Amino acid sequence: MMIQINNLSFAYKGSESNVIKDVSFSFPSSGLFYIVGESGSGKSTFLKLISGFLNNYQGSILFQGKELSSFSQKEKSMLYRDVLSVSMQSDLVTSQDTVEENILLPLAIYQLTEEEKRNRLDAVSKTLSIRDLLKEKCSSLSGGEIKRVSLARAIIKDYAILMLDEPLGPLDRKMRLRFTSLFKELSSSALVIVITHNVSEISKDDNVLTFRDGKLSYRAGKLNPEKKKDIISSPRSHYGFHKIIPSAFKMLLRNKKHALFSSFASSLALISLGLISLISSGISSSLTNYLSQSAERNTMLVQRREKTIENSDYLSLDYPVAVSLSKEYSEDIYGVGTYYNLNYENTFVNENRAYFKSGFTTLTMNSLSLRNFGEFTYYKELGENAKYFSNLSLSYEEIGLGLSLYDMSFLCDFLNLRKDNPTGEVNSYISSQGLQLHLDLQASAFGYALELIFKVKRVIPTVKTKIIHTDPLFEENLIEEQMRFKTVLSPKGPFENPWTVFKSYVLLANPDKKRDFLEKAAASKTFKEVCYRNLKDELTCYYQKDDPLTAGRIQVFQEAEKGIYYSEVYSIIQQYRKYIKTFSLSDSFYYFADQGYTGGFLRPVYVSSKRDLLNQIADFNYEAKFDLHGFQGSTIVFSKGVVMGDLSGTQKNPLIFKPYLSYPNLLRGEIPSDFSEVLISSSLAQALFEDGWERKCLNQPLCLSCLTQTEFLDGGFKNIFKDGEVKITGIVEDDTNAIYQNPRFLTALEEDQFDLPLETGVINKVLIAFKSEYLLDGVLNQLTEDYPEYKFSLPVLKMSQTIDDLIGYIEKGLAAFSFFSALIASVLLCLVIFLFVNDGSNRIEMMGALGFFTREIIDYYWGVSFLICLAAYLSSSISLFIFSIFFGKSLEAELGVVFTPFAPEMFVINFVAALLLTLLAGALASIKIALEFKRHNN
Repeated sequence: MMIQINNLSFAYKGSESNVIKDVSFSFPSSGLFYIVGESGSGKSTFLKLISGFLNNYQGSILFQGKELSSFSQKEKSMLYRDVLSVSMQSDLVTSQDTVEENILLPLAIYQLTEEEKRNRLDAVSKTLSIRDLLKEKCSSLSGGEIKRVSLARAIIKDYAILMLDEPLGPLDRKMRLRFTSLFKELSSSALVIVITHNVSEISKDDNVLTFRDGKLSYRAGKLNPEKKKDIISSPRSHYGFHKIIPSAFKMLLRNKKHALFSSFASSLALISLGLISLISSGISSSLTNYLSQSAERNTMLVQRREKTIENSDYLSLDYPVAVSLSKEYSEDIYGVGTYYNLNYENTFVNENRAYFKSGFTTLTMNSLSLRNFGEFTYYKELGENAKYFSNLSLSYEEIGLGLSLYDMSFLCDFLNLRKDNPTGEVNSYISSQGLQLHLDLQASAFGYALELIFKVKRVIPTVKTKIIHTDPLFEENLIEEQMRFKTVLSPKGPFENPWTVFKSYVLLANPDKKRDFLEKAAASKTFKEVCYRNLKDELTCYYQKDDPLTAGRIQVFQEAEKGIYYSEVYSIIQQYRKYIKTFSLSDSFYYFADQGYTGGFLRPVYVSSKRDLLNQIADFNYEAKFDLHGFQGSTIVFSKGVVMGDLSGTQKNPLIFKPYLSYPNLLRGEIPSDFSEVLISSSLAQALFEDGWERKCLNQPLCLSCLTQTEFLDGGFKNIFKDGEVKITGIVEDDTNAIYQNPRFLTALEEDQFDLPLETGVINKVLIAFKSEYLLDGVLNQLTEDYPEYKFSLPVLKMSQTIDDLIGYIEKGLAAFSFFSALIASVLLCLVIFLFVNDGSNRIEMMGALGFFTREIIDYYWGVSFLICLAAYLSSSISLFIFSIFFGKSLEAELGVVFTPFAPEMFVINFVAALLLTLLAGALASIKIALEFKRHNN
C-alpha cells in the first residue's frame, strides 16, 4: 500500500472536539479516489494530515511503511519533491509573478535542460487550455484560471501521488468534465486523491470516500486500479544563487519603497565609514610623500638577509633551465619530462574506469582502472623493454600500453586469440584491427566529466599497468591540454581545488648513471641554485649519496626569490600597531635588483609614448596556441618605441623602477606631485621619444600595459592585458631605462592602474614609520632577535604632528557618526527583511510544499539582503568617489592630505561593512522563516 492510515484522530489547537475521528483507510499505489462531504466535515483537514501539512495527530499515517510524523524536514522535502504533489484549496500562487513563472517554479530544483522544462510547460498548458495566459500576471486572472494554474503547477513536476483540494469548484461544467477525464488518465500511473463538492461529475464506477462529522465511509468503484508504473525521479538541482538572485531582484522591484528606504539608510552608514578610510588613505599618501623628502630616525626598512643554498626554499625549475641541464650532462640525461603531484583517487571520486574497445565490442577488466596505472612513462625508462618502442613515433592520440601477463591473457580471451603467446597475439591483432583504450573520468561533485580515447599501437608485459609514450612531454600535453587542469609551479602547500595540480620538470636519467649525474650536478657552479630530489615509488627526498636510486626520474628545484612573507610583515605590524603610523611595501609583482625594481617575467610591463603601439602588442598577442607560463611575455615581439620590463634576459637593458627617498638630480622638469606623475631616465626618454626628447617628453603621458594573466581558451590560450597611464614631469641623468617614483608607487601602480589585488605571497621591501624615535632602539633589537632571517635598518622619516592631530579629530568625529548611522541602518534593514518575510508568507508555504529545502528558502531571503546591501555598497562607493574627485583637491591644498579616488582601503572597509549588514539581516531572516515553518507545521 502507498498510504496506510490507522485510527487517525485530530483536533485543532484550542478545540476540545476532534475534526477527524478514528479514521482508518489504505490507499493503493494508483487509482482515482474522490473525497466528498459537507463543509466542515473534515475533508480538507484529512488531506492536510496525509500530506504532512498538519502534525500533532493521534494514530498513524504510513508512507510505504514509514510513519509520516517521524520524517525529518529534509525527508519531508524529498517526499514533496519526488512523491507527493499537492494543490490546496487556497491556491498558493504568487500574484505578482506571471503564469509561466508560477508553473515553472517546482522545476527550479530539478536537473532539467531548458528544452525539457519548455516541453513540460507546453504539455500542461495545452492540456489545461492556459497557453494564452502564460505571460499574464496571476493578479489579473479569474478564479477558474487561477485554479488551472495551480493544477498545472501540481502536475508539471515528478510525483507518484497527486492530492487536489477542490480543483473543480470555480470551473464551468465543460471544464469540470475535462478535468475529471484528466484525473482518470493520470490515475493509471499514480494515486490521485480529489476533494470535491461537485458530486455530479463522479460516476458510479469511481472510488468515493465520504466524510460526515469526522467519520469516514467508503464506496468502492467498479474500476479496479491499474498497477502503478515505475516513476523515475529527475536528478535534483540545488536552488543556487544563479536562480535565487533574479527572483530576489523581482521581489525588490515589487517592493520598491521598502528596498530604497533600507538601501539609502545603509549607504549613509557605509559613506561615513568610507570617509574614515579615505582620510586614512590620504594620511598614508602624505606620509609616503614626506618619505621621499627627508630621512628621519623614526622609519625602519625591512629586507630579507642573504641565505645560503642549504637553508633556502625552492621552487620548481623552469623548462629552459631543465633543458640546459640535460644538454650540459647529455651523457647521463637523455631528456626532460614533467612530473605532477596529482592524486587521481582524491580528485575523481565517483568513477574512474579504463576499458578496451574493439569495433562495437567493449571490454572492462577489473584490474583496469585509472587508479591502477603506475604512471605515464617515457619509453626509454622501460630499460630492456625500451627496444620494443625504438622504431615507433607515437602521436598524442596514440599510446603504448604496459599490461601484466594476467591482463594480457584476459585480453586474448576477449579477442578470441590464442594464449600460448599472448603478447605477440595481441600485438598482431592491434596492428591489423586497431584497439582503443578509453579512460573515463567523472566527478559529479565538481561537474567534471571527460572521456579520453587512445589508439593502442603496441603492448608489452610490465609489472604495473602503464601508459607508455615516445614523447617525454606526453604527460604535460595530456594533463594541461586534454584534461584542462590548471598547473601551479610550486610543489608546496595543499591542493587549492580539484583543477589545480602541482607541476615540475624532471630530468630523465639513465639508471646506471643517475648517481654520477647527481654528484656532478650538486657540485656545479653553473647550476649552484638548483637542488635535486629522487622520484622513487611516488615518494620524494632530497638527494644524498646513500639514497637508493630506483627510478629514472630526477625532480629539480631552484632557489626561491629572496623576499619577505606578507603574513610576517602583518605580524610585525600587529605586534607594534599602537606605535606605528604607517608602512609601505613593494610586492611580488616586481622583483628587487640592486639598481631598483624590475618587472617580473610572470607579469611583464611595457611602456611607450604611443598607446597604439601597446594596443598592437595586446591585439597581436591576445591568443596563443601554447601556455608558456612564465615566458609568455618574453616571446612577445614589440616595435621600436616600446620598452619592456622583463627578467628573462631577452633585453640587454630592461625597464627598471627606481624608488627614491630623496630627490634625484634632475636634468629637466619638476618632481612628481602624486602617483599619477613620474620621472624617467634620459636613456628611457631617448628610447621612447628619439630626436628632441629633451623637449618632447616633459608633461607628456607615458602609457603602460601589463600582461596580467593567461586564461584557457578553446583551442589555445588567452592573454589578458591591462592598461595604465602616468604623466612625465622630469628627466634624470641615467644610462638605464628607468622610471623614478617614491616607494608606494609600485603598489599604487599594481592596485590602482592595473586593478590587481595585493597578493599575500612574497614582497621585497617594507618601510615602517613609527610614531616616535625613543622606541626604535628597543624595537630594533627585539625584531632582530625574533626574525633573524630579516635585516632591519633605519633610513627613517618623520610626519608633521599638526596634520596628524587635525586628521585624528576628523576621524574621531566620523567614527562616532558612522557608529550611530550603522546602528540605525542595521535596525531599518532588519525591519525591512521582516516585512519581506511577512509579505512572502504564502510563497514560503508554497515553496515548502513543492519540495524546496528549508535552507534553499532561507537562501532566497539571503539573496534579498545581499541585493539591498549591494545597492548600498555601490551607491556609497560612487558617492565617495565623487567626493574624492570634486573635494579632494581643495582638501589637499588646505590640509596637505593626498586623496586617492580609488583608495583600496575605502572600498575594502565599505565591502566588509556591507557584508556584516548582509549577515545580520540574513541571520534574522533565517530565524523568522524557521518560525514560519514551525507555525505552518502546527
